Amino acid sequence: MKYFKFTAGTPYCGTEEEKYLAFPDGVTEEELEEYAEEMAHNQGESFEYLVFGWDADPVGDGEMTQEEYDEQIDNFYADCHCEFTEVSEEEFVENGGVDA
Repeated sequence: MKYFKFTAGTPYCGTEEEKYLAFPDGVTEEELEEYAEEMAHNQGESFEYLVFGWDADPVGDGEMTQEEYDEQIDNFYADCHCEFTEVSEEEFVENGGVDA
């Protein structure tokens, strides 16, 4: 097994999440990058409301066009990120890691 720490976040403070995951020895860099991309997107979905607020409807309220809204949301997702690093089995266990 190989052990990794994934750290995902958004451009907003306090939205970072860490996961410790174990993968089979044959895991490829491409598979890890795909997982990281998916985790970054999921983190963005969890905090997308921060872009405009809980009940905000800037398009419906006439504050911006649909194109402006889409652009801001696209920019938000572009700034969501996830990095990963290989860690020791000891660090994995200490941090409650799970199999991917």
